[in-house]
Amino acid sequence: MDYTIRSYKLFIILLIAILIANPIVTLLLFKSYLISTLILGIICGILLISYVYLNNFKWVYPYIVNILVVISIFLHIELLFKINYSEHIIEDLYTLKSNFYFNKPNLNKLLQDKEYSAQYITNIQGYRVGSPLDQNKILKYLGFQFL
Repeated sequence: MDYTIRSYKLFIILLIAILIANPIVTLLLFKSYLISTLILGIICGILLISYVYLNNFKWVYPYIVNILVVISIFLHIELLFKINYSEHIIEDLYTLKSNFYFNKPNLNKLLQDKEYSAQYITNIQGYRVGSPLDQNKILKYLGFQFL
């Protein structure tokens, strides 16, 4: 039997797909077995279809693999930061309304790291207020406002 690279093409494509769409990384990022399996299936499908149907354009396959590898590197970096620097991930403090970000109302968060600590308090309107002020008080007039 001839054991060359040509005889292992499908195995090599599957191995590349598993390395690109690492199921453990996608499971840790998305916390869903279904999404992790779907991503792996989609990557396998893309690689197999591009390998089988692009025989006349063999130069396209390396580009597809390289693009998928770069996306995989970004996913691995995101997981690395989520695990190693989880204390630096700031919770979502804003809401998006008609392409503008506004403070969420009734927040009382302590933003703290090694060098800095700040109390982030907003009233029911979403305006940032100092800690001694009542959060339920509605402000009618503002002395200044930053946009």
